[in-house]
Amino acid sequence: MYHVLIISHGGLAEAYRETIRMISGETDGIGAVGIMGGESKQDFALRLEREVKRLLTPDGLLIAADLFGGTPCNLVIAEILARYGRIRAVSGVNLPMVLEALTHQRESLSKAVEAVMEAGHGGIRDINLEAASLIVNSEDE
Repeated sequence: MYHVLIISHGGLAEAYRETIRMISGETDGIGAVGIMGGESKQDFALRLEREVKRLLTPDGLLIAADLFGGTPCNLVIAEILARYGRIRAVSGVNLPMVLEALTHQRESLSKAVEAVMEAGHGGIRDINLEAASLIVNSEDE
């Protein structure tokens, strides 16, 4: 079973983990680390690597970053991916992605990444269009 590490700017990663705890009651196998204002890249990199070492399993680790090109993601690219095997990383994290990642923990990491990215895209909806569609459908009944 792979584990999940959410990385972000500020407290976003921890907020996702706390939201998962609220929804599912558990946060086993999920870590969160965010770079805080005023924190050096070196200090964040040390915290990031500690979490990677703690969470990496024989089945792997899925890292979900908030922003491609941001410091947390760039450090994963520069420091983590080259040093550790069995790690996949995705960016643009949203709550549907994290929930999907936890749902697929017993599957292969490659399959899970596909499902996670699909859930992330699917979670982005135009609510006005969705609501209009619901209104039209209810009027047809």
